Amino acid sequence: MQDKHTITFLNSSIDAVLLHEFLIRLAKYEINLLTTIWKYVFTQVKNAYSDDSLVQYSPNNWYQRKKNLRMIVPEIKYFSVIIDTTESFKFIPLYKEITSNVIKKYCFLDSIELTDVVLPDTIECVNNSAFYGCQSLSSITLPKHLVKIEECAFCQCKMLTSIILPKTLTFIGECAFLMCSSLTFIKIPDSVTTLKNSVFEKCKSLKKIILSKNLKQISFKLFAECSNLTEIDIPDGVTTISYSAFMTCSSLKFLILPDTLTEIGPEAFYNCKSLTSIYIPQLCKTIKTAAFAWCRKLAIVTLPEGMTDINDDCFYMCSNLVYVSLPSTLKRIHPRAFKWCSSLKFIRIPEGVTEIDYSAFSECTNLSIVYLPKTLKKLGKQVFDSCFKLTTITLPENLKVLEEGVFNNCESLEYLSLKNTTITVLHEKTFKNCKKMKIIELPDILTHINSSAFKGCSSLIKITLPESLQEIQHHAFSECSSLYSITLPDSLTYIGKNVFAYCENLRTIDIPDKITHIESSLFIKCCKLKKIRLSVNTQYIGEFAFAECHSITSMYIPKSMNYIMNHAFRGCFNLTTITLPQEISYIGKDIFIGCSALSSIKTDGVDIPNYWVAYITSALETNFSGKVYCKINNGYTIFDTVN
Repeated sequence: MQDKHTITFLNSSIDAVLLHEFLIRLAKYEINLLTTIWKYVFTQVKNAYSDDSLVQYSPNNWYQRKKNLRMIVPEIKYFSVIIDTTESFKFIPLYKEITSNVIKKYCFLDSIELTDVVLPDTIECVNNSAFYGCQSLSSITLPKHLVKIEECAFCQCKMLTSIILPKTLTFIGECAFLMCSSLTFIKIPDSVTTLKNSVFEKCKSLKKIILSKNLKQISFKLFAECSNLTEIDIPDGVTTISYSAFMTCSSLKFLILPDTLTEIGPEAFYNCKSLTSIYIPQLCKTIKTAAFAWCRKLAIVTLPEGMTDINDDCFYMCSNLVYVSLPSTLKRIHPRAFKWCSSLKFIRIPEGVTEIDYSAFSECTNLSIVYLPKTLKKLGKQVFDSCFKLTTITLPENLKVLEEGVFNNCESLEYLSLKNTTITVLHEKTFKNCKKMKIIELPDILTHINSSAFKGCSSLIKITLPESLQEIQHHAFSECSSLYSITLPDSLTYIGKNVFAYCENLRTIDIPDKITHIESSLFIKCCKLKKIRLSVNTQYIGEFAFAECHSITSMYIPKSMNYIMNHAFRGCFNLTTITLPQEISYIGKDIFIGCSALSSIKTDGVDIPNYWVAYITSALETNFSGKVYCKINNGYTIFDTVN
């Protein structure tokens, strides 16, 4: 009598399990059977296992459940097949069963029909990618003596909801359960000492996990993007939480870190947007880059004593953070450490800190009070940029460096003293748009004010520049619309473009003798500027230098002048008299366009060069009705060749 688990096919009895395994292998190597043959064999295999019992197969104790169309069989060493043109084939059974305690690599790779598996107790290892991509697998029973689950063993088993790991298990390899998106709960037995990288990454339904008590490390991306994980207890003994271990666990609210923890790796809790509080144990001395970045509900943080650095982006975009306690051992706050902590109102930096780096507190839009330590030597670029409510800060005497944009857009800052600091350079945009800044005291050793340093300080009325100052770069005081008075020191050798542009209340200016160039647009739109004394060494007036200075009535240009460039006095509609030297080499076009009150242009030269006629003609309005005078015998004579 024929066994119920054999199929009669082409007058031969073939074991259904072997036939099905053979068909799997054919599919894997892309050997196509004719459709009619495949349908027939598929039906025969299915019918052979239509009973309701659990069927044991082979002496090696391999199991197969009812109606499973993918089944586990011993490794078949050899197969041979003949397919002829009559659409018939037969098997030559040159196979050999091999006793093994390992599920081989790729054994059931992408077996999308597989739904339910029971492994025999002889198995000790599920090898690399053994069940990779079994997208219909919803249940698997692991053997009692299993020791290892290798990398990617169950990766992308998207229907797997639960799995019981045996107490003999010691090792789970990289990505073993990666993207098992239906897995909701798992308990790691205490026998496991190592969980490799990304074991449970993107298990988006995982809500709870119980970890082995003998773990030493939470590895790279171990639970990354487990978006439904709400709580986890990390056991004592764990010393390191590695790179991105809990990244984007967006439902994680509570977390207890063990007292044995010494290091939190980069992006360890990045974008855990439901995390409200966390206790950092005392042994933890290192929190690396972006460890808590984008934890937008994190409210209170106390950092342990012994910590010396707060690394880059550590609490970046923790927009609900209201209180931070910093350890007395702290030495440095790295770039963007607290950037966009928009609920933070107060911070005290402990003594011992020597450097606060780039953008460390920028965009802390509610930060109003900052206490800096006496040990501080450097404030990096944009440290307090756009701290709109900052009103109180005292700079320590040891401070040597204020980098670019440190207080840029600190709109509420009214007073600041740098008097006793050792700062020699104010870098670009240091106080740009400090709109309420009324008083600032500069250090006596300051040598350079760089571009846009005070641009837009619209409440600044008066400023005293030290005698040590050598250069003021372009736009340094532009748009200081309340600036009434400024004294330029004799030490000054350079004033850049647009330095006093749009200083609408500036009344007088005295240019030091070392200044030879009045750069382009230097005083443009200084509407109330009445009195200007140019240096006796001035050689050059740039384009638009005094354009739209509506209050200027007269102007004396020194004999040293060589060039007056285009539009230099454009729109000075109250200018009535100007004196130009005979020695001037070039007068640009339209320098007096819009000077509607201009009635007198004088020169102190005796011999008027021929090119003067062309210069003056191009400089004036076409309807100019005033007079041009030249100085002869200590008096002025009308030079009537013009107009």
